[in-house]
Amino acid sequence: MSTYAQAYPTQLEDTSFRLTSQSIQSNKKISLMAPLIDIDERGFVAMTRKELLSLRKRLSQLLDELPKETLIISKSNGYTQYYSYSRTHQSRKQYISSARIEYAEQLAARDYYELLISETDRLLASDDVPSISDTMKLYHVYGCLKEEKQRLIQPIFLMDSDFLEKWYDMHQGCMNEYEMNTRYDTERGEIVRSKSEKIIADKLYDMKIPYVYESRLALGQGTHCYPDFTVLNMKTRRTWYWEHFGLADNAEYRDSMATKLNLYESNGLLIGDGLIITIEGEHSAFDTKLMTAKIKKYLLE
Repeated sequence: MSTYAQAYPTQLEDTSFRLTSQSIQSNKKISLMAPLIDIDERGFVAMTRKELLSLRKRLSQLLDELPKETLIISKSNGYTQYYSYSRTHQSRKQYISSARIEYAEQLAARDYYELLISETDRLLASDDVPSISDTMKLYHVYGCLKEEKQRLIQPIFLMDSDFLEKWYDMHQGCMNEYEMNTRYDTERGEIVRSKSEKIIADKLYDMKIPYVYESRLALGQGTHCYPDFTVLNMKTRRTWYWEHFGLADNAEYRDSMATKLNLYESNGLLIGDGLIITIEGEHSAFDTKLMTAKIKKYLLE
């Protein structure tokens, strides 16, 4: 997993986003620190105007250090070839050899940063308050680039594969040491405590939803719990917690359930807003259709 370097001096005050740094090598053999936007467990959240201004300033500083030529990408006999072109001098395009691939990376970065600045300027020019969808538009700028150019660029948001690796590293599964009285093997290969938990785990696995079983969740005032499932919506990058209550007909169990739900909600995890619950009892079967509907609503939309 890639590690995060120290935050550059203009780090934003808002903790929803953190601009850290990633190094790219310039043609002048100096190290340029490009912004990397880190996201908390709420996933994509709306960047403030202050954050947008700070991001734009940093991108402008980088452009001043990067070469001003244009990158041209072509294919010949199945091989990708890179060329530089000077709009100022309108000279013939110059071939960029593999020994100078860093130069191609810098030209690709220039194109990427220019697009980001254009999108940032559009957001700043609007009278509307920046929204989550506006943040996601910045994220999708990278995806609009051609694949050959993407390979040369370090995007300001972690790519899905890197983000998912980091997410799994932050949420270690099977942390609850409470003794298992019953054991069920899931399709993915872990052991869960109930048949219904196996149904949930197998459905998450089948629908390609990232999840871990019984990860340790730290709450306020030194308390912690072990949600049945910690799950991730890859589209929004929001982390959700899932509790299955399997003995709802039992009065003592209902008291314990109420205590746990109050604990979640007092720590900002509300049902349908960070917390998913499913319920069954002796006289109320587990509704798997409702379970699937919740997966689609909270984890795929």
